[in-house]
Amino acid sequence: MKLLIISNLYAPHSRGGAERVAELQARGFEHAGHEVAVLTGGPNFGLRTNIQDGIKVYRFFPWNIFWYKNIGKYPFWVRAVWHLIDALNLQSLWILHRVLEQEKPDIIISHNLKGLGLQIFAALANRKDKWVHVLHDIQLSVPSGLMIWGEEDKWKNSVTRKWHESFCRGLVGSPRMIISPSRWLLDFYTNKGFFKESKTMVLPNPVDLPEEIQPEPGRRLRMLYAGQIEEHKGVLWLAEKIKKLTQNWELRIAGAGSKLDALKQIVQGDERIKVLGARPHSEMGAVFADSDILIVPSKCYENSPTVVYEGLAHGVPVLVARIGGAAELIEENKNGWTFEPGSDRELLDRLEQIIATPEILQNMRLACRDSMANYGLENYISQLLKVVQ
Repeated sequence: MKLLIISNLYAPHSRGGAERVAELQARGFEHAGHEVAVLTGGPNFGLRTNIQDGIKVYRFFPWNIFWYKNIGKYPFWVRAVWHLIDALNLQSLWILHRVLEQEKPDIIISHNLKGLGLQIFAALANRKDKWVHVLHDIQLSVPSGLMIWGEEDKWKNSVTRKWHESFCRGLVGSPRMIISPSRWLLDFYTNKGFFKESKTMVLPNPVDLPEEIQPEPGRRLRMLYAGQIEEHKGVLWLAEKIKKLTQNWELRIAGAGSKLDALKQIVQGDERIKVLGARPHSEMGAVFADSDILIVPSKCYENSPTVVYEGLAHGVPVLVARIGGAAELIEENKNGWTFEPGSDRELLDRLEQIIATPEILQNMRLACRDSMANYGLENYISQLLKVVQ
């Protein structure tokens, strides 16, 4: 079987988001004996083809103001113009047509298309019998993809959002199959009238299952935050609130973002909080394995964060905010815990209990890994093949 995977971002060994899932899908199908090609964006002009980890990858720079990955560097008005061009860009249709003629795929799997040109949706609608779309965020409803806890009403009656939703609903139509990693995200869209004729499936994202590594015994409790250093991720709030804990603990923060300097100011002088900065994917396995708890304090509505899968796969219990689909993989007191987003009292109460009873964490490590047993790449591809063939 020949497959074409389309994603706005694609990079082997990336850590999270749609690009990570697209990369795992490509690798999994290829290992299963299928022929795979990828269509994605890049910072260089022209359509270029190369082989990455045995996968044929087509890259092109959409006729837009800047590449999607650089969107955070520009002011609001520039981003607004960028979004308009992205919605109407016909160049991507010509690129897609060329690739489809070259590859002649049996199945087309699309991921986030923001930044490649949303008109690709319209072209794929003509091939809906071959088209499977994987959901990752709320960008078809909120252009930025960000909706913050407590600010839902800010977007509820927004004219921009209503226009954007109506435009995307008509553009996307009803692919043959919609796959969502979380029940929350699928319900979010279907309740808004998206994908009326599509078959739907909740299928959690695939994860690499690493070998088990036991952390050194007898040290103080080691907590981890891994992700973007941004306000909406809740990491600045976490760093400020966690300093109130008086027990023996340590928090390590791995990641990069626009708020890194602000974070360093918050933790300055507190030796219990260590800012590791960005870490390559090859090093993160050891960072996860040497942690006792992973904290995911998001203030924005998320689908099914990759970091939760990574933590559980490494045997690390996860304490996660109950927002969006972020907590759907968590079984209370079995492989982790949840708390109300933005509630410092609930967060600190939970952490105080955990720090006071470290013996429970050892038994939870095995339960965490067990909870990921069905999400390995081979099993994921097997389930996906059942619905796409």
